Amino acid sequence: MKIRNKVFLIILFYFFTLFCGIYLCSDGILLRGVQEIELDTSSGNYHRAIHALDFQLDEIATMNRDWAWWDDTYEFMVTGDERYIQSNLVDDTYLNAELNLICYFDTTGTLLYGRTFDHAAGRLMPLPENLDAALVRGGVIGDGTGGECVRGIISAPDGRMLISAEPIRRSDSTGPSRGTLIMGRYLENGVLEKMKKLTSLSIAFFDYGDPAVDEGLVPVDASLDGASSADMAFFYSRDGQKISCIGTIKDVAGTPALVLRTEEVRQTFLHGMVAIHYYVILLLGISLGTSLLLYAFLRGHIITRIEALRDTIIKIADIGEYSSRVDIDGDDEISDLSVSMNGMLASLEQGQQRLRESEERYRQIFDNAQDAMIVCQCTENDEHLPVIVNVNGETCRLLGYNESEIRNSSPADIIHPDFEGGFSALLQFMEEQHTIRVNGALVSKTGSRTPIEMSAHLFAIRDIRTFIIVARDITERRVYESMRQEAFEQIDKNMEQFAILNDEIRNPLQVILGFLLIDDCDHQEQIIGQIEEIDRIITELDLGWIESEKVRKFLRKYHGEY
Repeated sequence: MKIRNKVFLIILFYFFTLFCGIYLCSDGILLRGVQEIELDTSSGNYHRAIHALDFQLDEIATMNRDWAWWDDTYEFMVTGDERYIQSNLVDDTYLNAELNLICYFDTTGTLLYGRTFDHAAGRLMPLPENLDAALVRGGVIGDGTGGECVRGIISAPDGRMLISAEPIRRSDSTGPSRGTLIMGRYLENGVLEKMKKLTSLSIAFFDYGDPAVDEGLVPVDASLDGASSADMAFFYSRDGQKISCIGTIKDVAGTPALVLRTEEVRQTFLHGMVAIHYYVILLLGISLGTSLLLYAFLRGHIITRIEALRDTIIKIADIGEYSSRVDIDGDDEISDLSVSMNGMLASLEQGQQRLRESEERYRQIFDNAQDAMIVCQCTENDEHLPVIVNVNGETCRLLGYNESEIRNSSPADIIHPDFEGGFSALLQFMEEQHTIRVNGALVSKTGSRTPIEMSAHLFAIRDIRTFIIVARDITERRVYESMRQEAFEQIDKNMEQFAILNDEIRNPLQVILGFLLIDDCDHQEQIIGQIEEIDRIITELDLGWIESEKVRKFLRKYHGEY
């Protein structure tokens, strides 16, 4: 794989890893944080609803205290004056204060006055049956000593009611208490609407234990911070667009009486998700831009230069011109590498030059050798059958072939060694001894045979078994040896004849000398002198024959028998 693709894959892996990291971070940290903020917001809205409910209780309690700590009310508890009732406890009082209940109890818990008001009908109504008992059960009416103010929710026969109970005292808050004044407002009498208007929230009340409270809702993940609380619980709508907070409200006796549920669109979550999406998109954009810039930087400053270095080296290797040089600008490891490559190319150039010179010397020696030189190598298919891979000019001259004709042929076709078993036996002998010297003959293209003296040597070139055969033409030597043999034979013959001739000359001379000694003549002394001179010459010839015999023995000893 090319380095460009590797760098691209690395940057792609980096971008993918960064994307997964950002996604997991946004999902595990940012999204969780947004959900926890949403829970905190929903909890705050729930408490706002509780405060709105407390506000209405405070409103009723404030008005109740104004009435309970009033001298006219204090006197009414003793006199029971009807004028107080006619002046104060009229329909407008209920309407203006949005009250549904006003009750006066003395210190013994006896009801002195009590009415409810039906806002729908616009008229006063007698107390519902068992309402006073509910007030007593709820602890609103105590022992009549006039203790602290009591406020909260009670379960009346006609529904849930916000009530306030205040001890009746003088206007200056002095006592003793003459009873208890109770004011109440049904939840259905605009309490919920006021709470919604005051908080701008979707609020609903349910009876404690009503299954409709969480119907169609999905609980929030309990592992979120703030999701688990003893006072409230959080739920999502099934479509995930809304969040609800549900809590229990106790009555004045401390018994669970109502369930308050606030519901709101998940604006915090939706805005947070939008922000997270923009954040993720921004980070991805930055990451992508950074990755592209990084790739562009690596491509411009590293990859392109490495590719240029590679292309130059490949070009140099293809053409085999080691005198070329790599030109890479810069002052870094790549430029240092190019300098090292140039040093290597210089060494290769020198080695190539030396190799060329060596090859040229070898070729000159090989081609100009006076002996035939044949190089054979064993084939890959059959390592026991060599073929001719190279010959010199002398070989071509002796055989009458050109180099292309003789190349790849079998040496057994042109070399007939004087070796028992022929060429195959010679090869087997060379496998054991690696070298051999033997006579033989070269068979030319025309079929003529040239006597040779050949030497062969076996060695390996790159694990390929190689034979080199040097063959010398001994035709002239054979002619010379034949002539020498003839000369020696002629010398032997001449010397034998010469020995016979000496004897043949001496014998007549002895006869002549004998006749001269018998018969004197005028020129006897001169003739005898000549006979003696001839004998002396023959004696010298005998001595020469003896020396010639020594020379002949020397030649036979050191130049062979002829």
